Amino acid sequence: MIFISHSEKDKAAYTSLLAALKSNNLDYWNPNAMRAGGSLKDQLRDAISRCHICIFIATRSSIKSKWCLAETGAFWGAGKRIILYKADPDIELPPLFRGDLSTSDINQVIEQIEEEMATADKTEQLSSSSCQRNQKDELEEQARFDSGIILKDDLGRYPKQIPGEVFAIELLTETINFKRVGGHTIVTIDRRNADECIITTAGKTKAVQKYVAGNEDKLRRRDEEIQDFLIGASSETNLSLNLEALNLRLRWASGGVLSIVTINGQDYAPLFFRDIPPYGWNISLGSSERFFNEDDGTVDPLFPIENEWDHPLNYIRREFLEESFVIDRAPDPKTKSVFKIFEGGDPLQPSYGDRVRRFARELTTHREVADKLSIDWNNPSVLRVAPGEGNASIAIISSSEDRRLPPTENVLVAFSLLDLGIEVVQVYKYSLEPNDYMLDGEVLVKKNGEKELVRMPIALFSCRYLTRTFGNNREWRRYTVGPQPSIEVERALTANDVHLFTWDVRRRIEILKNSKQATEWEIRRFHDWYYKFAREHFVDRGGEPSSESLPRLFTPATAKIFNQYFSMPDVHAKYSAAE
Repeated sequence: MIFISHSEKDKAAYTSLLAALKSNNLDYWNPNAMRAGGSLKDQLRDAISRCHICIFIATRSSIKSKWCLAETGAFWGAGKRIILYKADPDIELPPLFRGDLSTSDINQVIEQIEEEMATADKTEQLSSSSCQRNQKDELEEQARFDSGIILKDDLGRYPKQIPGEVFAIELLTETINFKRVGGHTIVTIDRRNADECIITTAGKTKAVQKYVAGNEDKLRRRDEEIQDFLIGASSETNLSLNLEALNLRLRWASGGVLSIVTINGQDYAPLFFRDIPPYGWNISLGSSERFFNEDDGTVDPLFPIENEWDHPLNYIRREFLEESFVIDRAPDPKTKSVFKIFEGGDPLQPSYGDRVRRFARELTTHREVADKLSIDWNNPSVLRVAPGEGNASIAIISSSEDRRLPPTENVLVAFSLLDLGIEVVQVYKYSLEPNDYMLDGEVLVKKNGEKELVRMPIALFSCRYLTRTFGNNREWRRYTVGPQPSIEVERALTANDVHLFTWDVRRRIEILKNSKQATEWEIRRFHDWYYKFAREHFVDRGGEPSSESLPRLFTPATAKIFNQYFSMPDVHAKYSAAE
């Protein structure tokens, strides 16, 4: 059972947390169950003894509450888990909690509860003297699966999708080396001795908590040192990042595409608003993953996971083709639209054609069912893509044969140590017609196999604005407070700087208003997004989608990619001259 320590003044935060607990069938102690006339202290003491977890809703009111401090102190003294939910993200925590992990994201609170309960259950089972060795091995393996961080060998033992598996990301352990040659940087990634993999978002969060918490200041300094090296602002020609010395692991492999889109002679970058930490506008990014056959659900031998870990362009292309969804007009249930498919030789290899067509079929089907749209994907229009400029190359030492592979040239590379991330990005350039429309192509596969449209809001940001904001300066390096921070820029957005595609914003709000027809996942995620961001930044006073006051938050990886790309001399000169 879960105990919620909160101030009576924080009814909104308390109600929102209760809704999340109820939607996930998590049992909590209800203070309304206390007996009238009974001793308040005795009844609270009894509740605390029966509850295994305490969620402390940290606000300006609760940290001053003697009752809250007594309740959390009782849990702390009993050695029970306390989850800190910072409903006021900017408050300073009491001394009792300083240095502890905290979050302002309800989704992460739920993940931590489920992880704690699963771990407790597995620990209890594993400690039973009646367990045989093979049973203990199975329980330990299941506990790993539940945590989202598994042994890399587990992937080989399971040719089918592991329950909850979303991606397959290595945790690097070896030193990463940087070498500057002229205006170009060579980054060497050593995959040897990486024996763990992350397969879920909860696993990512757990890894950040393990390797980042309490080490933020040191990692931020190293982070900025690496970024300065990558943009040529350092006088050094060699740099090393010793992961072992930092007690750090970095995720491999992740990346995607920075699209430069031309409309009526003007250049824009399409960005997705990420509504889970780190929050903010994000380019098309994703992670390495296994690909499974439709017929029997086994790993497709044509696309082994080693090919993504060893060859970044493979997952870069895949992520771009899967998440970039363009139709020839604004969505309208009364009008049939045409799907637009990307082609271009290199960077888009023909080997991905079947995967793209399969994904297009799945996504258009999702949109037709969920949004009542009619989209023709059998006779798509073609968007021609050409590769753009990059300032780096990636050299990979493969773990399979201890050999150095041919480098991946002409890319951008961002290191986000506070999020354990390395993003390898390629620039793609293409043109859109004025009436073309972009929709979010991301589909979330849940543990039970069901699929959900994520519906991240999409906007076009002018390259002139991005050059002014990120090119040749350090002013953008303003981190928000808390774990997995975002970048918050000061430069205001004008009507000429950004264009919001409103369909998925409108659909998210409609789904919340008609919650009886929504899934639990939609209610939880869209509710969190609405109260954190939408009502202040994505809608006008009448509740209609609007780009008048969009958030100026960017994910750190995207901000660093922009800093590198829009600081490149030719790029900076082009968009500065366009003022």
